[in-house]
Amino acid sequence: MSVVKGERGETKLAVVDRAEDLAGYTLKIATNENHFPKRYRWCFTGKMCDAVLEFNQLVHEANAIYARTKDEMKVRLQIEMRAIAKLSGLESYVNVAPKIYDVSLQNLENWLNKISYEKTLLIKWRESDIHKLDVLPD
Repeated sequence: MSVVKGERGETKLAVVDRAEDLAGYTLKIATNENHFPKRYRWCFTGKMCDAVLEFNQLVHEANAIYARTKDEMKVRLQIEMRAIAKLSGLESYVNVAPKIYDVSLQNLENWLNKISYEKTLLIKWRESDIHKLDVLPD
């Protein structure tokens, strides 16, 4: 049975899918010499790429934990919190990028929208997990 399009929500793996999309987009922009000259990559874009790849890894790690106890859920929540912090770090790099390099306004807006949407999904996921913490056994 299909669901009416207007009543469809995000899938449970939307956070993971969007994290991968954001990582791919960031790597594509960061390695484009039209946006970031090769001679500056080691000092800026390398760090940006490291941040987005670590963020993506943290999302996958959190998703891999099927919490059956409060302790397991606390571990998952800590990983989710680190992912949110890493995403905020990436956002700071993206905000600095146009001040230093030639990133088009359209690419920048798209990039920041992807980050903002991913952050929203991640925060909702974390809040959902916090509510589950109360019902899990010790």
